[in-house]
Amino acid sequence: MKIENDLNKTRGGAENLTLLIPMYNKAPYIERMVKSISEQTYINRTKIIVVDDCSTDDSVEVLKRSAEKFHVPMILKFNRKNLGISLTIRNMYRKIETEFWTVLDPDDYYIDSQRLERAVKFLESHPDHSMHGCNFFYENPDGRRIPAFPESAQNFSSDNLATMPFFQTSSGTFRNFWTDDLLLELERTAGKNRYHFTQGDSFRDFCAINSGKAYLDNFIGSVYTLGVGIWDTMSTLEKNLMGMVSSYWLFELARDFF
Repeated sequence: MKIENDLNKTRGGAENLTLLIPMYNKAPYIERMVKSISEQTYINRTKIIVVDDCSTDDSVEVLKRSAEKFHVPMILKFNRKNLGISLTIRNMYRKIETEFWTVLDPDDYYIDSQRLERAVKFLESHPDHSMHGCNFFYENPDGRRIPAFPESAQNFSSDNLATMPFFQTSSGTFRNFWTDDLLLELERTAGKNRYHFTQGDSFRDFCAINSGKAYLDNFIGSVYTLGVGIWDTMSTLEKNLMGMVSSYWLFELARDFF
């Protein structure tokens, strides 16, 4: 049984954006993340859901302290056992009840206070779009930052998705395209040796592009921290193999997922 923490408070205002935060052993980064959320101009209309996947460090305690310190209302739930990021995030998709949603990993953070508001306002005024993405920094362990998209970058679609950087977790915002049938198909697909692929950013982008248009709003809105995520723990060979496998999965997804 999942437990809802007493961080579930309301600030008033109709929530139409859900922010999903899957959490596992990221205590050193959590206060920075929560502070960046508190600075968002759209926080009053954002429902924030955190699911802790049985962290063994003090992530939960740091989250609680940070939420109180920065006055960020959250719903905190717990997995009864460690499920891993893939299953955790898939379960979280079912918790989305708002028109729009986004995901933030605990080791990443927002750098522009209007990051969420710009995304929602754009999607509200462009009903033919299913995804808004902003530019973001890759931040190295030594503090050096590199923009993901060049200044000249513009929109992308399924035609050039393979040659463009994808919208990393902290930079993408989506119209809620998840239906019961699509979620059931996601569960079936994830069980066919595509388990890790369906957890990630490129998969979310792919789903969104098949639901509507994508828009690149080329401002730096967030930061992706290098050196601490799953991708960063892979060797060069593993990354290359994952890239090849992902291309194959994209082909199969285009054939039988949609």
